[in-house]
Amino acid sequence: MASGPLQGKICAVVNIIDQNRVLVDGPCTGVRRQVVNLKNVHITTLRIRIPHTASTPMVREQWVGRHVSETWEDSRWCRNLRAKQRSQNLTDFERFKLWKLRKARTAIIRDACSKLKTEIKKSKAAKTGKKGGKKAAKKPVAK
Repeated sequence: MASGPLQGKICAVVNIIDQNRVLVDGPCTGVRRQVVNLKNVHITTLRIRIPHTASTPMVREQWVGRHVSETWEDSRWCRNLRAKQRSQNLTDFERFKLWKLRKARTAIIRDACSKLKTEIKKSKAAKTGKKGGKKAAKKPVAK
């Protein structure tokens, strides 16, 4: 479900009522059989084979047989939803600690990149035989 109290839970579309509403059922996820507006639903690629207007026990049987809950938990979409929920539930102090850790990580990466850049410059200078630094300005010739 995309919004409302069932946000983040998955369910099966049992019947299409019209172009705006569907009948859903999620026997293993706590979503009771109900009519839902399509604007409040995200369609995934997970499928179970059920007949038109299948009963809840039939949906549960196919759900368990196809391992829908396990497949959903392993999906990237689910992991992203969980990460978003985790970040929304952080306290002020936890956000501060996370900020400090990200800052430290960025400093480590920046230092490693700068070391690599200087090594590349040194190796290029060694290959061409040129020394780095400023070129000496030519003195004007006195007439």
